[in-house]
Amino acid sequence: MEFNLKENPSASLSYMLFLRRDKLRTRANSFKKIVKLIELKLFLTNKLTSLNKPKIQHMGFEELTALNRQQIFSSHLKNTLGQLYELKKASPEMKKYVLEKQCSKWLAKQQAKSDKQRKPDEANESTKACTARTNIIECMHEWRKSSPEERRQMLAKQRRERLAK
Repeated sequence: MEFNLKENPSASLSYMLFLRRDKLRTRANSFKKIVKLIELKLFLTNKLTSLNKPKIQHMGFEELTALNRQQIFSSHLKNTLGQLYELKKASPEMKKYVLEKQCSKWLAKQQAKSDKQRKPDEANESTKACTARTNIIECMHEWRKSSPEERRQMLAKQRRERLAK
């Protein structure tokens, strides 16, 4: 529900204030919904963990790992909830700083993933295919730039290399 003054210049001030308040209320409700959802997840996870803790002596390995994951998830939710409350109280400059910091962390993580996938010494077929395509494209580019005499020399060199193998 966005209001554009250029589209409707005869709108009253009270209507514009109503739209602004409605927009702010929607944002506040959005934050409240997120917090309620996280609190509900935290409550359910803690409840499940507390129900399983008395049975810990009789649990198998898989059940213990599930219990461990539940506890890790619970601590993650607590941290997230604390960060949300801190972010709500923070100044606009601090919010901008936190957002930039989170974005840079996310980008670094994505870069690390892509670098890990692109290591040439790994036996990754997609990486090998990508490298081969790049080499072909580079050769085609060189071929197009070269004169007919240079093309003949390149072909002769390739023939000699093939014969040497």
